[in-house]
Amino acid sequence: MTKGYQQSFGELPTLAKAKYDQLFSGVDSVVLMDVPDYANAGDSAIFLGLLNYLEAAGIEVTGAYSRGTMSHKAIKNADVVAFLGGGSFGGLSPESDELRLWVAANMKIGSLLIQCPQSVVFTSTERQNDIAQALLKPKNFRFAARDIASQELLKSAGLESKLVPDSSHFLNLQSASNVTRGKIVYLVREDGESTGNHIDTIDSKWNQDSFNLKISRGVRLLGRYSERLATRVNPTVDEWKSIAQARLNRALAQIGDAEIVVTNRLHGMLLSRMSGKPVVYFDNTNRKLTAYMQTWMRDNDGVIQATDVNMAEFIAQDLIGKDVGGH
Repeated sequence: MTKGYQQSFGELPTLAKAKYDQLFSGVDSVVLMDVPDYANAGDSAIFLGLLNYLEAAGIEVTGAYSRGTMSHKAIKNADVVAFLGGGSFGGLSPESDELRLWVAANMKIGSLLIQCPQSVVFTSTERQNDIAQALLKPKNFRFAARDIASQELLKSAGLESKLVPDSSHFLNLQSASNVTRGKIVYLVREDGESTGNHIDTIDSKWNQDSFNLKISRGVRLLGRYSERLATRVNPTVDEWKSIAQARLNRALAQIGDAEIVVTNRLHGMLLSRMSGKPVVYFDNTNRKLTAYMQTWMRDNDGVIQATDVNMAEFIAQDLIGKDVGGH
């Protein structure tokens, strides 16, 4: 099995830059695909972090498209297309998988397809085979796995990949200054990756758009049915950036004054640490958090593992007022 890197949390942005320099080697401009147009703030963090990297690297983003606003013409004319990273690969998000497969089949000959770091979960052998067969066809394809476990799954499917950390490490977040001593915030998933709810979880707020964003997103989703409409309603890159920032700001406000965060969301863990908060985490159904920790992060660097939400709550209560690398 591939060996992990296990850096201190503060060292990860430097390591991430080196890895993304390899992933985007030789690239001058890129079209971004599957821009997150939904409330989950973790995916907005991925998008914003990637934009920060590309800008610093001098790589021009010539277009950015969501599932609803994809331009077939832009994809067929692009020299380089990059799909955002995340946790949607392998069947958990069929729409994202189908989009990847369509793009892989319709890009012009000689163009480059880049898949940014993904956590991989194949929901069935049939799904694994379908995806592998489609993605083995492009001759110029770079795939990034977000953790060792995902890299091994891709290898078993015949797909070679680079090991690359999440792009959220390129965000520049301020450590929270208005901490309420003794306040524990619980960000416990309530979706299909949940391992058990918690009565005080803020998960619904993590995944809740403002009224205006709900309306504008509904309009953009209509673009799936018309190339002309998709082109007209697709935001500019700067507009997409503002949309993602609004979603990220809303989520960060939910953990803003916490002393300690308890979570089974990967970006709940990462964004809390970037905000200077200690985190007690336990896994979701797909073990994404443990896989990421074992690949990239040192144990006890302000992040403590629990077996479940009850143990996490016990540990968090015990940490109140203690210096565990959070502040």
